Amino acid sequence: MARSVDEARAAIRDVLGRSGLSMRALSAAMGRDADYIAAFLDPSRRNRARPTPDDLVAASDATGIALVELLDAVWGIPPDRLTDELVASGGDPWPRRSPI
Repeated sequence: MARSVDEARAAIRDVLGRSGLSMRALSAAMGRDADYIAAFLDPSRRNRARPTPDDLVAASDATGIALVELLDAVWGIPPDRLTDELVASGGDPWPRRSPI
Protein backbone atom coordinates (compact mmCIF):
# COMPACT_ATOMS: atom_id res chain seq x y z
CA MET A 1 0.00 0.00 0.00
CA ALA A 2 1.35 3.42 -0.95
CA ARG A 3 2.35 5.70 1.90
CA SER A 4 0.79 9.13 2.28
CA VAL A 5 3.00 12.20 2.07
CA ASP A 6 2.63 12.62 5.84
CA GLU A 7 3.83 9.03 6.39
CA ALA A 8 6.75 9.63 4.03
CA ARG A 9 7.64 12.80 5.96
CA ALA A 10 7.53 10.87 9.24
CA ALA A 11 9.82 8.24 7.73
CA ILE A 12 12.37 10.87 6.67
CA ARG A 13 12.22 12.44 10.14
CA ASP A 14 12.96 8.98 11.54
CA VAL A 15 15.95 8.63 9.18
CA LEU A 16 17.28 11.96 10.42
CA GLY A 17 16.84 10.96 14.05
CA ARG A 18 18.40 7.53 13.64
CA SER A 19 21.32 8.71 11.53
CA GLY A 20 22.22 11.91 13.32
CA LEU A 21 22.54 13.64 9.94
CA SER A 22 21.30 17.18 9.50
CA MET A 23 18.66 17.97 6.88
CA ARG A 24 21.35 19.59 4.74
CA ALA A 25 23.67 16.59 5.09
CA LEU A 26 20.92 14.15 4.08
CA SER A 27 19.98 16.38 1.14
CA ALA A 28 23.62 16.44 0.05
CA ALA A 29 23.94 12.66 0.44
CA MET A 30 20.98 12.29 -1.92
CA GLY A 31 22.56 14.66 -4.43
CA ARG A 32 19.78 17.19 -3.90
CA ASP A 33 19.94 20.91 -3.22
CA ALA A 34 20.74 21.81 0.40
CA ASP A 35 17.14 22.79 1.18
CA TYR A 36 15.45 19.68 -0.29
CA ILE A 37 14.78 17.75 2.95
CA ALA A 38 13.75 20.87 4.88
CA ALA A 39 11.30 21.79 2.12
CA PHE A 40 9.94 18.24 1.87
CA LEU A 41 9.34 18.06 5.63
CA ASP A 42 7.60 21.45 5.88
CA PRO A 43 3.96 21.11 4.78
CA SER A 44 3.57 24.91 4.63
CA ARG A 45 6.22 25.24 1.92
CA ARG A 46 5.92 24.54 -1.78
CA ASN A 47 5.31 20.83 -2.16
CA ARG A 48 8.51 18.93 -2.94
CA ALA A 49 8.50 15.49 -4.48
CA ARG A 50 9.12 12.64 -2.08
CA PRO A 51 12.56 11.04 -2.28
CA THR A 52 12.94 8.78 -5.30
CA PRO A 53 14.26 5.22 -5.06
CA ASP A 54 17.63 6.59 -6.27
CA ASP A 55 17.54 9.12 -3.42
CA LEU A 56 16.81 6.29 -0.99
CA VAL A 57 19.77 4.26 -2.27
CA ALA A 58 21.99 7.25 -1.49
CA ALA A 59 20.30 7.73 1.91
CA SER A 60 20.83 4.06 2.70
CA ASP A 61 24.51 4.33 1.79
CA ALA A 62 24.92 7.46 3.93
CA THR A 63 23.00 6.20 6.97
CA GLY A 64 23.43 2.42 7.01
CA ILE A 65 19.64 2.00 7.09
CA ALA A 66 18.61 -0.85 4.80
CA LEU A 67 17.25 0.20 1.42
CA VAL A 68 14.32 -2.21 1.74
CA GLU A 69 13.38 -0.54 5.02
CA LEU A 70 13.47 2.90 3.40
CA LEU A 71 11.44 1.75 0.38
CA ASP A 72 8.80 0.40 2.75
CA ALA A 73 8.75 3.48 4.99
CA VAL A 74 8.69 6.12 2.24
CA TRP A 75 6.91 4.37 -0.64
CA GLY A 76 5.06 1.46 1.00
CA ILE A 77 6.98 -1.22 -0.91
CA PRO A 78 7.17 -4.12 1.54
CA PRO A 79 10.44 -6.08 1.78
CA ASP A 80 8.55 -9.36 1.26
CA ARG A 81 7.45 -8.17 -2.18
CA LEU A 82 11.05 -7.61 -3.21
CA THR A 83 12.14 -10.96 -1.79
CA ASP A 84 9.27 -12.80 -3.48
CA GLU A 85 10.08 -11.23 -6.85
CA LEU A 86 13.77 -12.06 -6.54
CA VAL A 87 12.97 -15.69 -5.75
CA ALA A 88 10.42 -15.89 -8.58
CA SER A 89 12.96 -14.52 -11.05
CA GLY A 90 15.50 -17.13 -10.03
CA GLY A 91 17.64 -14.62 -8.16
CA ASP A 92 19.03 -15.32 -4.74
CA PRO A 93 17.57 -12.82 -2.25
CA TRP A 94 20.52 -13.43 0.07
CA PRO A 95 23.57 -13.87 -2.17
CA ARG A 96 26.69 -15.06 -0.45
CA ARG A 97 29.98 -13.47 -1.33
CA SER A 98 32.94 -15.74 -1.52
CA PRO A 99 35.81 -14.71 0.75
CA ILE A 100 38.77 -13.23 -1.02
